[in-house]
Parts: sequence; C-alpha cells; structure tokens
Amino acid sequence: MTKGTAKATEKKTATKKTVAEKAVKTTPVAEKPATAPVAEKAVKTAAKPVAKKTAAKPEVAKKTDTAKKAPAKTAKATKTAKPAVKKAKVVGIDEMCKKLEKMVDKKKASAVKTNVAVDVKVWGWDDETDRHFYIEIKDGALTISPFEYNAASFEAYISYENMLQFLNGKLTLANAIASGALNANGNIPAALALGSIF
Repeated sequence: MTKGTAKATEKKTATKKTVAEKAVKTTPVAEKPATAPVAEKAVKTAAKPVAKKTAAKPEVAKKTDTAKKAPAKTAKATKTAKPAVKKAKVVGIDEMCKKLEKMVDKKKASAVKTNVAVDVKVWGWDDETDRHFYIEIKDGALTISPFEYNAASFEAYISYENMLQFLNGKLTLANAIASGALNANGNIPAALALGSIF
C-alpha cells in the first residue's frame, strides 16, 4: 500500500470512529434520566384530573337521582290531596222545613184571612224518590211539615237543586215562578196568598 492510500484509509476510519463516537455520545443525551421522570409526572398529572372527573360524575348522578325522586313525592302529595274534596251534605226534607220556617214572615202569615195549604213535591234526589212537605195557614196559624198534604189548595213542584238555591237566598220565589223553576197547579189566589209570606 502506498502512503496516500494508507492516509485515506486512516481518514475514513477516523471519520467512522468520529461518527460512531458521536452516536455513542448522542445516545446518552437522548436517554437522559430527567426525561423519564418528566414523562411519569405528565402521566400522573394527567391521571389525577381524570380520577377527579370520574369521582365527580357519581355526585352529579346522585343529584339527578334526587331531582328525579322529588317530583314523585309531589305527585304522591297531589294524589293524597284529591280525596279531600267531599260531596256536599244532602239536606233532608225535615231540614228544609226548618229552614223555611225561619224564612217566613210570621206577621204576614197571621194576616192571611183564608185557610190555604200547598203540597210541595221536591224531585231530583240522588235516590230518585220524590219527597213532599206542606205549608198551611189555618185560622192565622202557620204549619210547615215534612208530609204529603192530599187536600191542599194547590200543588207545587220544584227540583232539589232549585229548592236549595231558594233556601240559601240565591233564588227568590218570584224568580223561581218566572223562570219555571217552580211550577204550581190549583187555586191561584191561594198560591198568591201563600207566596206573600216569603
């Protein structure tokens, strides 16, 4: 080998060694121990928020479950409140007679000179049975009784609902006659005489 060839080979070898040495020197730099802890820290940091979010989700779910249960309780309370509505108390024929006695103007009743009586039939009860009461003025004395009066001067017919309205002051006798809520058959002058006492 010539000197020139030997020098060229040495340069190539030296160049190769330098490249190899550089590779060896570069490798440890790339694998610095500091890089691994940074990566571990990043993994730990990333893991913590995920864990917190996961832990937060059941709390939200609990709140949602509570919110869903609340309307169910309200619905139960509403169902309990509905039976509180009760039917109106049925006013019997005896009670109607007592209320009528309080409504009558007794001075006007004693001023009626003729003997008159009316049999009043009240219809429209829940059991579909008509009930009767009578009003009589005899020798200036007034009688209101929960019985049927067969020998009455005239007969009157009124529904249960209209009778209650009359007793509660929501329907006057004149309005009841004019509207047809109260119908009468028989002695009209006697009916007018009895009508004057209310």
